[in-house]
Amino acid sequence: MGYISNDNEAMWRKFYNYYLNLIRDNDRNMGIVVDAVSELGLWGNTIVVRTADHGELAGSHGGLRGKGPLPFEQQSHVPFVIVHPDQPGGRRCHAVTSHIDLVPTLAGLTGAPENALGTELRGLPGQDISQVLDDPDAAGFDAIWPAALFNYVGLQTIDPSYMLLAGADTEGAATALGKKPESVTPGFHQFLL
Repeated sequence: MGYISNDNEAMWRKFYNYYLNLIRDNDRNMGIVVDAVSELGLWGNTIVVRTADHGELAGSHGGLRGKGPLPFEQQSHVPFVIVHPDQPGGRRCHAVTSHIDLVPTLAGLTGAPENALGTELRGLPGQDISQVLDDPDAAGFDAIWPAALFNYVGLQTIDPSYMLLAGADTEGAATALGKKPESVTPGFHQFLL
């Protein structure tokens, strides 16, 4: 996409126009899905999930644009909207989630018992966040995960407990996380030594 100087107002205006048109196009396509589900009368047994892989820095923090290895809100806080026929709409949840939660959540939203989901899902690192749908307003930020990494190119992005372990002894961290000490790997400080 190239560099845009902070003082180049014309280029930033073109960039914002481009980005806002991307959002408009995305909204238009989502409208096609919503209209089709409505026309077919499928809202009673259809679950729709909308999310994004990353946000957009859009000139924030001194002119940053796009995405990158930065833990800023604009690129890491993405929508995760679930429309479910058994749940009222218009509610918000502040629980920290991660993209690794998508597959377990989609499986959980089917309502199938855990033993019917098959071996394919066993051992996946994500969490089924559908558990908070009954009362999302009451779910604290740590209802799903105690922490999360917001850097998609970080040293470890699979397990948010990694951040809790940074600089901590593995035995104490394992106790805090309810894990066996041998299952816990040291955090970031081990890479620096």
